[in-house]
Amino acid sequence: LEMGKKMFQNIRNYEKINVNKTKNMGMVIKNKRKQRNFSQIIPLFPILLLVVFLALVFRNNNNISKLRNDGNEVKGLIYKKSEVGSKGTIRCFYNFEVEGQIYEGFYDNNNLNQWDSIEIIYYIKDPSLNQAKQFVLDY
Repeated sequence: LEMGKKMFQNIRNYEKINVNKTKNMGMVIKNKRKQRNFSQIIPLFPILLLVVFLALVFRNNNNISKLRNDGNEVKGLIYKKSEVGSKGTIRCFYNFEVEGQIYEGFYDNNNLNQWDSIEIIYYIKDPSLNQAKQFVLDY
């Protein structure tokens, strides 16, 4: 009888150990899968950054093209001049009027002062798309 109890206890202990091993192995496998998925995504980040960069460049080129082809010129007024960023960039904020509506924009230039007038080119179909004329010419 004693021997039967010991064997039964050994069998139960063996089953517990195997269950714990199986559970732990399952957790390890899950963790490895998560690591593998993340490590497969990491090489995609440079590609994603390149796509975003190209999209921004092409969008800006498209906007400049719209202004060159279908833009109207108007005089604007610089109402604020301030330093932005850590490199000391001087940004001039301007506004202008089209058909009774006021629109705004900005132009980075050290040579302009507050209350100076500035030539602006705006897109005929959407005046909120605008740039300083000199920026469009230099682009």
